[in-house]
Amino acid sequence: MKRIIIAVITIAMVFAMPPDMDPACAPFNLPRNATFSDCCQIKIQMIPSDVFQKCAAQFPKPASPPPPPPQDGKPMGPPPMIACIAECVLKDLKMFVDGKVDVNAAVTQLIGSDSSLKSTAEAAVNYCVNKTTTMTTPPPPPGATCSPIPMIMIGCVYGQIYKNCGSQLVPNKPECTQLSDFAKKCDWVPPMKKE
Repeated sequence: MKRIIIAVITIAMVFAMPPDMDPACAPFNLPRNATFSDCCQIKIQMIPSDVFQKCAAQFPKPASPPPPPPQDGKPMGPPPMIACIAECVLKDLKMFVDGKVDVNAAVTQLIGSDSSLKSTAEAAVNYCVNKTTTMTTPPPPPGATCSPIPMIMIGCVYGQIYKNCGSQLVPNKPECTQLSDFAKKCDWVPPMKKE
């Protein structure tokens, strides 16, 4: 199931790339086999697997393939089911209410019972809320009814916390050094370990 979660989030980030994002920050440029939990020992959780499973069941993959991308060079928005899964997860956890991220709910979810992470989580969530309100988002595909903000928030929050991992970084792993370089440049990282 964690493989499915990371695949959905990675695909979402591909399609959710805003027009002003550096192409070097696309998910296919990530170092292989390196995710947040591989390289940073801070224990946070934004997406409980049971909530993800419930939301994924509500928005199954469509039977027919998605329409081809436009030929005009403009970026596509995310596939509707991926945006809706991310929105469903954050709404279920009371982190996305009335089209806006609830900072307090997001911080509470991230830190669980570890209050020592509060300032790190608050800084990450506030940074990403500001980023999603000022960035240019790609137009949604026809028929899309869900916001791209939740899925952009997920990768962004993990990226910000990763950049502040400090002494919790796993040392001497080349893929983690590469992931650190990616996070510094791109502001996001995969939130979950691939298993």
